Amino acid sequence: MTVKAHELRELVCFRLNGGLYAVDISMVREIVRLQQMTRVPKSPSHVLGVTNLRGHVIPVVDLRLRLGMAPREHGAQSRILVVELGTDSVGFAVDEVSGIVRLPWDVIDPVKDLGALKGSELMSGVARHGDELICLLNLLESAGESSLLEPLPVVPEWQEVAPSVDPPRARSLKKAA
Repeated sequence: MTVKAHELRELVCFRLNGGLYAVDISMVREIVRLQQMTRVPKSPSHVLGVTNLRGHVIPVVDLRLRLGMAPREHGAQSRILVVELGTDSVGFAVDEVSGIVRLPWDVIDPVKDLGALKGSELMSGVARHGDELICLLNLLESAGESSLLEPLPVVPEWQEVAPSVDPPRARSLKKAA
């Protein structure tokens, strides 16, 4: 497929941690307000849980955490982008949806032009839009062999450690006579 530089690409733009990000509009099925979720035991920290979206249960990923950003409480502007990944629907929680942008292909720099950028496996490019840069995310490719929903290597929060000394003995509650 040959793409002409003047052809427009439609993107859904959203904010995470103040930065501007986007995904191709063809991937987004809908955008909904953040709603009640049920946490799934032993799921990775970036998976917020599952939610019922008009009779369909879908997992919801905190895109902020998935991209290695600091956690933050979701506010009134937070939204869930419901994205089609193959035959599955997955929700991605974002700080705020900015809108739809139509950009010519020639303002989008492919990731390969950016050199060895850490985390570039989640990016398909960077676009110039006014005074801002938009990081284009490729959620479909990033879900390939190592799914967004599969557990990431996790450092255990605690480890059971054998006591180095004998535990203290229980004291009697009786007063000495």
